[in-house]
Amino acid sequence: MVSQELLDYIHKQMSLGKTRTDINPVLLKAGWKQEDIDSAFQSLNQNPTAVISNPSGDLPSIGSLFSQSFHLFKQRIWLMVTGFITPILLAVAGAILAGGISFVVFKLNSLAGIITAIVLGLAAFVFYIYALSWAITTQWTALNSEQPLTFKDNLKTARVLAWSMLLVVLITDLVVVGGMILFIVPGIIFAVWYAFSPIVMVVEGKKGRAALAQSRAYVSGRSWPVLGRMLLLGLIYYVPAIVLKLVSIAYRNAILSGVLAVVLFIYCFLFIFYYFTAIFTLYNQLKATVQTQRDPQTYRRGIIGWLIWGIVAAIGLTISTGFAATSLSAKQAQARDQQRVNDIQALSVSLKLYYNDHQSYPTSLDDLVPGYVQDVPYAPEPADGTCSEQDNSYDYMPSQDQQSYNLQFCLGQTTQGFSAGDNTVTSGVSQPAAQDDGQN
Repeated sequence: MVSQELLDYIHKQMSLGKTRTDINPVLLKAGWKQEDIDSAFQSLNQNPTAVISNPSGDLPSIGSLFSQSFHLFKQRIWLMVTGFITPILLAVAGAILAGGISFVVFKLNSLAGIITAIVLGLAAFVFYIYALSWAITTQWTALNSEQPLTFKDNLKTARVLAWSMLLVVLITDLVVVGGMILFIVPGIIFAVWYAFSPIVMVVEGKKGRAALAQSRAYVSGRSWPVLGRMLLLGLIYYVPAIVLKLVSIAYRNAILSGVLAVVLFIYCFLFIFYYFTAIFTLYNQLKATVQTQRDPQTYRRGIIGWLIWGIVAAIGLTISTGFAATSLSAKQAQARDQQRVNDIQALSVSLKLYYNDHQSYPTSLDDLVPGYVQDVPYAPEPADGTCSEQDNSYDYMPSQDQQSYNLQFCLGQTTQGFSAGDNTVTSGVSQPAAQDDGQN
């Protein structure tokens, strides 16, 4: 007969990362009948939000979190790695294919070719976002199964949930962004409350706001212990990485640096999957110890408001970032033009000094080195305004008798009396290239 004691035991063991395969022999050895065990598992599957009776609300120890996570990690690591890499490789292959086709049709120089290239580019971007969501979903589906799924089944299960996962992650991120705008602290709180929303979506089938509300219901009243465990996981990831990097810098040995770089890559790569496992185990521990009187519906209020605020904040950040990038780009272009003018003025002075010493101008600017300039300057890149890459150079052309010269350069915008576009300095006097007659 299925009793609350049996349900509590099974649920608690599963919350610690154990599978049905691990639990079943223990129960048989303890004297439970197989049909009762099967009924209990079936009951839990039908009611995945069931909780143990009279929970204290206290989370198991941090040591338990790490040990149970590592146990599950060893069981599922191969399934997690292959599940994550496969969608990413498909996205890369799709991007390469779309890029190749776009390049070919774009070269046709027709409106149809341009439109095709744009459509393929957008399609490749959308597929990349979908593949990334698919890859993340494979982690939760791999960890959620009582027994390890096959590689094919894991990809198939995750593929069906990928769009729902993308929606949940998007809502969560926007809510967190909205909170971050208000002095950061609310964003940190929201990040803790809703950290388990993607897992809730996969394990319990709740979508959108319902997944966020359920995650908050599990965390409510225990935000500090959850945040502490998350920060500890972050330290375990970053501290070894920083130490290995510092050792590499301190010893400055090429072989040692290469070995440490490989070790660091392997460590960081594997820890990402351990992090997924630890968060999943923490979710199960929260779920197993949540207080029964908490109704997830009460935690749905406010999500829409923060979501709207997050959307507004994201749009505002995008616009402000765009303005800042445009302003920075304009200042950089102005600085490049100023450098071009400074170079031309410095070369003009050096050419005058050379003429005073030799009664003729040099055959090339290289003749000014090292007596008059340390190095011949090059025009800063990239070209600006209407100047092409070919125009973006300092072209020195002495007259046949070397008694005069033309020094041509190109500016993106009017700078210190020089106009935008092609300019020519003739024996130290500037004039537009179109009016250049080759005389002093």
